[in-house]
Amino acid sequence: MSEPTYTVDDRQYQVNRFTDEGKVAFNYLLEIGQEIKMLQKKVDILQAAGLTLRSKVEDQLAEEMLSTLGDVVDGD
Repeated sequence: MSEPTYTVDDRQYQVNRFTDEGKVAFNYLLEIGQEIKMLQKKVDILQAAGLTLRSKVEDQLAEEMLSTLGDVVDGD
């Protein structure tokens, strides 16, 4: 397995030569990137679920269900 590198402006730096503090920061960057990907996946799933549920709600709407009151809750 190759040694990890950090790339900036098309230049690769060997992580094993970083200071201890730099290595910790690099590892945190990796963890943060993984966490962001996982959270983005969750957001994508929740958005898809929201669209499906909104469709289910709107499919059952009928003219006789219309509110004439001022206390309307918007679906958005």
